[in-house]
Amino acid sequence: MYKKIIKQTIVYGIGYIIPKGVNYLFLKLFTTKLAPIEFSLYSEMYSSSFLLINFLTFGLENSYLRFLYKNRGREKTIVFSNVMIVFSFVSVGVLLSGLLFIYPISFVFGYKGHEEYLLMFFMIIFLDILCVLPMNWLRANDMDVRYSFLRVFGVLIFFSVSMYMLSSVNHIVFFPIDLIKKHTDRTGYIFFSNFVASLASFIYFIPIIIKTNFKKINIPLIIKMLIYGTPIMIGSLVFSINQNIDKLIIKRCISDEMNGSYTACYRIAAFISSYVMSFRICIEPFFLKKAETVDAKIIYSKMTYFFTLVGSVIYFFICSNVQQIAKLMINKKYHRTLSTVPLIMMADLFLGIYINFSISYKVVDKTIIGVYISLIGILVTILFNILVLFSKFGFLMSSLGILASYAAMLQVSYIWGKKNYPVNYPKWKMIFLLFLAYIAGSITCITNGIILNILEQAVYLMIVYCFFFKKKH
Repeated sequence: MYKKIIKQTIVYGIGYIIPKGVNYLFLKLFTTKLAPIEFSLYSEMYSSSFLLINFLTFGLENSYLRFLYKNRGREKTIVFSNVMIVFSFVSVGVLLSGLLFIYPISFVFGYKGHEEYLLMFFMIIFLDILCVLPMNWLRANDMDVRYSFLRVFGVLIFFSVSMYMLSSVNHIVFFPIDLIKKHTDRTGYIFFSNFVASLASFIYFIPIIIKTNFKKINIPLIIKMLIYGTPIMIGSLVFSINQNIDKLIIKRCISDEMNGSYTACYRIAAFISSYVMSFRICIEPFFLKKAETVDAKIIYSKMTYFFTLVGSVIYFFICSNVQQIAKLMINKKYHRTLSTVPLIMMADLFLGIYINFSISYKVVDKTIIGVYISLIGILVTILFNILVLFSKFGFLMSSLGILASYAAMLQVSYIWGKKNYPVNYPKWKMIFLLFLAYIAGSITCITNGIILNILEQAVYLMIVYCFFFKKKH
């Protein structure tokens, strides 16, 4: 069981780490070629597209996985078809609404004169919504290699088209792209590149999408899936807001310069968030598949412990080499907020454990609990960020707010699960692993000398090895 989870986590991790690496190249390219106002405009609409897709899918991608395994007697095509029918109507409705009201929308949101931005924006939304379920279909069928390949393939297409369109001299004449270049500006080039990548994914998924059987529409089933998925969607929106409050407050209450440094250092923590996301993509279908089995709770306990063990090791090695990593990834002038990295990474680990704990309310169809927990998290974040106004080191308050927020969410989820879906998690072992990683990482982080650093890392690995194999859970 461990070997399969490790293999899939690595494969899914590749599908997240490589795109993130390419995104760093994007950042360099875009900030070189685009003026700040142009890049700000694209970033704003990119964030908007993420929130809009999250809202318009109503959490049905999660419902698909849950109902696929919950109703084993039901044909898989019925569950797939009904979710795809909803997505088809929603995506067409969004596209038509965008086309019909493109001029009023451009006027209201300040894009008058650049209606082509919105045209491409709505076409991207249309294609991406239609691709959400096929991506989850790959997860449900353990096609981890294809899933990761598509993520990497899509981002490479985006990058290649962007490079071509933003280059000052094009050696290859390609009529459709050259035609687009005559009708928009550099910001529009980025939207078009995104559209081409989304179109490529859609074309790849056509064989899966055509599996939809519109004759098998089941309104009661759709309503049940919406009831299950909508709270997840609301929780995701609240969670997205929670992740960005700190940056908004630092920007407005301290300075743009401090926010730039804070955001740059935040990217180092992306190594942990990539691990969390890779594990989540891998483990969520597995957890839901095992929900009806007699040993489900034992599996949940072991997998959560395994996640904590591996995550704490990754955390330690990033912390112990954070100075070297920072020199490679970001300019020295951004290092002033480097002290936030251990806190943000530990917060991401807490988030990963919370995601594992959240299976307790998902398998009993109480997804509304996730909304309540997310609201608790955002309240904690706001309370800590208020202290930014009164603290000399406001950016530390923001990172502590994220840590406290996810810690609170983790604890509330654990307490709720203990009362309503009790799982015997090895709580003290997990706490020890996290504590050891934080203390050892903090000590090694400030150690001078390569030999001493390597020695400390070897000692840490020996302790973890003995902890895992001599006291095996």
